[in-house]
Amino acid sequence: MNDSPEMAYQVAADGVHVGQDDVSVARCRELLGAEAIVGLSTHSNAEFDDALTQRATYFSAGPIVQHHEARSRRYRPRLRGVVRTSQ
Repeated sequence: MNDSPEMAYQVAADGVHVGQDDVSVARCRELLGAEAIVGLSTHSNAEFDDALTQRATYFSAGPIVQHHEARSRRYRPRLRGVVRTSQ
């Protein structure tokens, strides 16, 4: 379920994915319990580092490239965050 732990609870979904401007991971855990899948979006190094301290099941690290760059010119993917997770 995207962005709504309340709805995920109501329909007995396995979990929820929230963004930085949505309900907190802690609130998702309160509503859905410790066994629920809770995902969190990150968009910067600071958000990435903060996500490591939360009780999310997983988090997304992105965007790696901006959409307009991919279409308009040659680009190099920004993989610093992805590399950091593998270390």
